[in-house]
Amino acid sequence: ITGKNTEHFETKEPKEPLVFIHAQSKISFKARMGTEMAQNKYLRNIKVRVPGNELMSSLKWENGRYIADKTAGSDYEVVLEDPSTTQLDPNQKDREIGNVYIYPGKSSLMVNVEVEMSDTPLFSESEIISLKTEIPFNLTDSYGPVLRENDAYEIILVINYDSIVLTGRKAEWEE
Repeated sequence: ITGKNTEHFETKEPKEPLVFIHAQSKISFKARMGTEMAQNKYLRNIKVRVPGNELMSSLKWENGRYIADKTAGSDYEVVLEDPSTTQLDPNQKDREIGNVYIYPGKSSLMVNVEVEMSDTPLFSESEIISLKTEIPFNLTDSYGPVLRENDAYEIILVINYDSIVLTGRKAEWEE
């Protein structure tokens, strides 16, 4: 199907609809307080670090379409950070941390997570809870255990007194 700005498409009844597909997979990070956490705990500096070798940094044109360029450099990391102080409530909506875009075809993601916790909003005495782990994508579709192009996945950091639990699920790609 070809087109231009004066004649949008040559065919009036295409056999396949024209569909936009993202060339990467999207991972969204959110945070929430664990149900056993007391409401008098304060959090700040929620950080999620994703190594550069997990991320898609460029595209290349191949076989009539753009695909992930796995040969691009990856000697960096992305840090998603929510520096604000908050009293997360288990009954509140999940707090948005940020998004990363990874190569399609991955079945898991390596992450480092840090959270600063205190009993007071001034953080005069605080502790850092950290976790380094590989998160497998729990997918139950017919394509197998990997994220494909245009797939989105949501990872929720459930923050407890002495641990961070990561849960994930396939999600819709929100623009």
